[in-house]
Amino acid sequence: MKASIIRDNFHHLIDEIDNEELLMKFYDLMLKSKVQKEGELWAMLTAEEKSELLQSEEESRDPKNLINYNSQKAKHQKWL
Repeated sequence: MKASIIRDNFHHLIDEIDNEELLMKFYDLMLKSKVQKEGELWAMLTAEEKSELLQSEEESRDPKNLINYNSQKAKHQKWL
């Protein structure tokens, strides 16, 4: 996906969010990502954390391990 399309989609997503706390979380995440050097976060992880993260990423490639968004949203609706 081209960067221009990603930016447009991201702006559209942000415009649809009415939750100020959620917007602040996105803002903080983007700000930290901008100033953080590549690989800095990975270097801070322990060997066990790195292993768990890589295993989670591998497991997420199998569709049977994924949970449908709408199912999760319905399940947790009272907190949304």
